Amino acid sequence: MKNTPHPMVLCEQAVDRASVSPQPCLGLLARALVFVLLAIVATLPSGAKAGSFNGKGANYPRGHYWQRTPLTGAEVVVRPDALQLQVTLIRVDRDPEAALAAIEEVAIKVQQALADLKGQKTSMSWTGSSVSVWTDDKGRNPTPQVSLTAIVELPLPPEADLLQRARWQVAMFKARDALVETYPDARKGVQVICGVPQALVSAPDDHRPALVQRWAKQMQEFVAAAQTPGAPLAVVDCKPPGAIYQQHLSLDGVKLTMAVECRVDLVGAAHK
Repeated sequence: MKNTPHPMVLCEQAVDRASVSPQPCLGLLARALVFVLLAIVATLPSGAKAGSFNGKGANYPRGHYWQRTPLTGAEVVVRPDALQLQVTLIRVDRDPEAALAAIEEVAIKVQQALADLKGQKTSMSWTGSSVSVWTDDKGRNPTPQVSLTAIVELPLPPEADLLQRARWQVAMFKARDALVETYPDARKGVQVICGVPQALVSAPDDHRPALVQRWAKQMQEFVAAAQTPGAPLAVVDCKPPGAIYQQHLSLDGVKLTMAVECRVDLVGAAHK
């Protein structure tokens, strides 16, 4: 089998034959190095291994649902300021209006059961509704199914230590278990389905400036490490920062991730 010369050898041979400056070859090699480094960075794990969460049974309120962490962007770990629980009320009834009326009646009892947890007041807000068709295991007896979803939020004051936060979390667990046991069947009455209480950030966009600063610092450090004197690099083709996603780590930690799409290239190469 014929051996293929190293790219640098080919570059040097081309320069010798043409008797020209090696600068174009060095630029090509630098660009190739950038792509290799970006590929390596993309395969590295994002964030510290302080905690993990597989997303099973996760219920993230107000649109902040867990999604796969973007390969480009920034992360910060902040202290959560709310304990949140998703509650869904379901009723199967041939009369959808009667089903909705039954849900409204049970919703008042649910709100009362979760209104005060260990001396801390909660709030409840509706976030979604749906009307679908229920069938049995064999696809028979189609019946209208009405459901309403709400978020119960318990504020976590900054001065509350981990033990106090744990007390509120346990109280919310006990309250949700009692509701699920009391309202188990949507065909015989209203069924209550609850998610897992999660410590999250109620307003993740408040942390956008910190995420932007973190991303800018990371990119500056990467460019400084990857470029060479003969092949300076620049960050180009940046799109506006995307949505902020959050991942529950613990009662004292939430990881916020902001997606940013940019490209690193040789200075002046963007418009060539």
